[in-house]
Amino acid sequence: MAVSASAQGKLAAFRGELMKQLDEYTSYNAEGHRVMQLKLQSLVLDLIHNIDIVDQLVAERATGVADWTWHRQLR
Repeated sequence: MAVSASAQGKLAAFRGELMKQLDEYTSYNAEGHRVMQLKLQSLVLDLIHNIDIVDQLVAERATGVADWTWHRQLR
């Protein structure tokens, strides 16, 4: 089965958006605001996890929600 260039392109674009968001969060200066630091840490960890998931989908050449790689992430 041929891998859809469209699906792979969309995943790559989504990964780029996640990376941009990660860059924004990690460059934010929350010094002296402990609660904001904790919130940013949580958001950064979630973003890193999401980037890893997208990388796995790309590596497994997932083309849609019917692929096993996609279903595996829903469990």
